[in-house]
Amino acid sequence: QIPRPPDLLQDLPPAPRVRAEAMSGCALSVSGGMRRAGRANLHLLACFASSFSHLQDLPGISTGKRALGVPQPPPFRTGTFVTHRLPQSSLPSSHVLFRRQRASSLRFFSMRESEDKKASHVTGKTTVAKANWLKLVQINWEDENGKSMTWEAVERMTGAEDTAVASPAEPSVYGVAILPILQTKGQADEVMLITQFRPPIGKMCVETPAGLVGKGEDMHETAWRELKEETGLTVGHMIDDDASYLYNDPGITDAGCKLLVVAVDADEASNKAALERGAQGEVYGLAAEGEAIRQLRVPLQGLRCRLNALTAEGYAVDGKLHCFARGLEVAQKLMK
Repeated sequence: QIPRPPDLLQDLPPAPRVRAEAMSGCALSVSGGMRRAGRANLHLLACFASSFSHLQDLPGISTGKRALGVPQPPPFRTGTFVTHRLPQSSLPSSHVLFRRQRASSLRFFSMRESEDKKASHVTGKTTVAKANWLKLVQINWEDENGKSMTWEAVERMTGAEDTAVASPAEPSVYGVAILPILQTKGQADEVMLITQFRPPIGKMCVETPAGLVGKGEDMHETAWRELKEETGLTVGHMIDDDASYLYNDPGITDAGCKLLVVAVDADEASNKAALERGAQGEVYGLAAEGEAIRQLRVPLQGLRCRLNALTAEGYAVDGKLHCFARGLEVAQKLMK
């Protein structure tokens, strides 16, 4: 093992600017030390990475016997990134985002600002226009050279008074998406998806059940409620609860969400009845808001192939969902 540089951990900023992921011999790393705009651009990577993390926990997926393994170079510097391979025990627990018992080491990134530059940052914002649910804002920010810049963006309306500067820690409003894994005794696992019309793209969209987290509401309460409203199903237990915010389009909006992966017992009486109603075409959602949501059961094995087929049929597929499916498929290829 490569010795740890004596100054490496001393120079690290406090959590949550450092995030590390430990996996079984895998050198996948994601930095949480990026400023808000940079961190936002990792939302699809987070979905992709979570597929690797979940892979060995899903009985419907065959992973093979060989673990991922990538030779690791010694520590190196590239721009403002520093990377080093460390034994898991040498990293403070406050800096660890994920831990796995089989992990023998960590590979992590930390952000360091060069001596002659400052971190880009938001200095303020002004509301340009408001609608019922959205508002257009002009954001004032400074780049790393100290130059003042402006940016136009869209934010969700919360009903609360606007703040002068957006919080860098979390989106102003966020939602929660739920990926339900249907587990039926004696059968391969399936995924319960939904379809509904999305006016901004003018298409029927294939996505996971989801909803906005209300002010002061627990994220899990929102998730269980939305799953029930949109599919009629009840959660059995949590498979994965990820702390990361996923930003869908960080160049346009700060809207974010979290993705939960849950198990649903398809043999349980109420769930079984809901699945039968869904198979008969029952429509879910709030009719007063124009929602017409229908269940879509898809095998977990081959999920990406099925989503691609739906795209060819004219459906749109939610980016988080497709990236998760692609991650599962690529992980299987790499782990054979």
